[in-house]
Amino acid sequence: MSSSKPRAPQKARSRTQAAPASAPAASPRSEGWKKCLPWLLALVCGLLSYGFLLSGQADMLFRSQELSLFLPGGQFLREQMVVPGGLAAYVAAWFTQFLYYPALGIALLVVLWWAVFALSFWLFRLPRRWALCGWIAPVALMAVLTEQGYWIYHLKTLGYPFLPTVGFLGTLLLAAAYRLAPRRARWGVIPVAALAGYPLFGFYGLLGVLLMALLAWNEEPQRRTRWMQAGLVLLCVALVPVAYYYIYTQQSLPYIYVRLLPFIYIDPAVDAAQYIPYALLVLSPFLLFLAGRASAAAAGRKALPRWGWWGAQAVLVVVLVGFARKFWYDDANYRAELYMLRAAQEERWEDIVTRSYMEPQEPTRLMVLFRNLALLRLGRGGDEMFRFPQGGARPAAAFDEHMLQVGGKMVYFHYAKFNFCYRWALEDAVEYGWKVDYLRYMALCALYSGDREVARKYLLTLRKTLFYSDWAEEQLQLLDHPDRLHAQPLFKDIMQLYVYTDQLDADQNLAELYLLNFFSRTWSDNPLYQEASMMCTLIMKDIPLFWPRFFSYAATHQRIPRYYQEAALLYAFLERQYDPEKLPIDDDVKQRFQRFQAATSRSNRYTEEQLATMLRPEFGDTFWYFYFLVRNVQTN
Repeated sequence: MSSSKPRAPQKARSRTQAAPASAPAASPRSEGWKKCLPWLLALVCGLLSYGFLLSGQADMLFRSQELSLFLPGGQFLREQMVVPGGLAAYVAAWFTQFLYYPALGIALLVVLWWAVFALSFWLFRLPRRWALCGWIAPVALMAVLTEQGYWIYHLKTLGYPFLPTVGFLGTLLLAAAYRLAPRRARWGVIPVAALAGYPLFGFYGLLGVLLMALLAWNEEPQRRTRWMQAGLVLLCVALVPVAYYYIYTQQSLPYIYVRLLPFIYIDPAVDAAQYIPYALLVLSPFLLFLAGRASAAAAGRKALPRWGWWGAQAVLVVVLVGFARKFWYDDANYRAELYMLRAAQEERWEDIVTRSYMEPQEPTRLMVLFRNLALLRLGRGGDEMFRFPQGGARPAAAFDEHMLQVGGKMVYFHYAKFNFCYRWALEDAVEYGWKVDYLRYMALCALYSGDREVARKYLLTLRKTLFYSDWAEEQLQLLDHPDRLHAQPLFKDIMQLYVYTDQLDADQNLAELYLLNFFSRTWSDNPLYQEASMMCTLIMKDIPLFWPRFFSYAATHQRIPRYYQEAALLYAFLERQYDPEKLPIDDDVKQRFQRFQAATSRSNRYTEEQLATMLRPEFGDTFWYFYFLVRNVQTN
């Protein structure tokens, strides 16, 4: 009886005992960490992007919103919709206005990049362990933003800082509509998305339709259906822009497929590099598609070792950081120009001088103009204008950038050359479209020169904006109460230079050279005008122009600034026309000139470059050094 007992319970018990030998189940804590990994990576990447942009590109982004415009109301929207991609440009312009506060605008930009990451992660079914790949597109978008440099002054599309991001979000949203649609409805989603996406998002709408072909490979089980939907996608992408060409009267045929991409044809060989970040942006969905497919194909195979995964992540981080750094435009003079331009607009003249002391490199001529304007406003030009590095470094651009485009309008306005300021603002508006910067200077020029109704027109437009409405309202109050305008410190300073006789002249597109010639050849009883005339005469190095202005200045001033004395002493020595002992020159200036003569007595032993290097530590802050050793400075 005992030998006939069933043994099944023993087998069951043996299975139960063997269970612990299998792989242990993942703990809930481990699973929770893996689920949070993509969003933790996105959070870290977003915060790093925010910090880098805020610390390194805040002035550029603030300037970008000045070179854009957003107005509420249907009229502005209809003006954008006359070309494909109008909705994307409209939304981008709305976001760009928040860069008036760079910290806020950059935060909005990073939030949109998080949305790009989340959509990319969901659309292409990325495995959590490879979530970092989802940040490829945001890195490309950051490179598109930070590579611009001086190109920001030539872009014709409003809202450019946000435009690629908004456009690419449109791409992903169109692709999401395909994935969310029932399978049978997807045949209709493709043509509808092409017909609606192209006028709304331009090139990015066509890219969204192309992504539907990729999604078909993931979503459709039948091979025949995949190929047929891919063919429908290509047919819609090819034909829809051609059909819309006959609807949009302002669309040029060669550009119907790439509307909303920037076009600046100055040097085609240089322009090609501008599109490398765009190439990565366009390729990023395809890279994610391949990553998702490779992950699905590797399912069930031996898992990648932990060290191998960490190594792959490290390589990806290095590649992304290197790419972002490669297209991070970082030029000291460019940053200084942006800072000085904003400081001048806010009348922070002392900040411009302080920044000039912090820049040891050779400045651009626009930096010199900003600096001399600040010194003129502070009344310290004759004592400090040569204490800074002199010269004329070319802007670090791949093309011949003119200061008129960068800051010429501001300089003309502060030197009371209202006609030139207005003219260049209007011409740029015709070429690049209406922008806050142009409207502001056109309003100020009309206001200060007495064209009340013209000023009112532009101020009423600016009053509709979000962040310039208060400023426009203040100017409208000044327009209706001229006595308040005359009491404004800025008005008083500028109008001291508006004492010349109107005449028909031209600047030949050279703002600095025009101002130097004008003020060095004119004179006034106004003290500020006299300072401007003296400073320009010194920069011109024109001896016949100098003497009558020097004697007129000496007759009306008890103290002669240092550099006017140095110029008088040098010119008296060179021409032997005036006795230095009879000129109002301080003894310490004479003694230093004697040391300068002694140091240059052996100049024939050295080249001019060697002599400049030798004398810079002791005499680099003198007019004599500027006169002899700062040569061939070309304005632009």
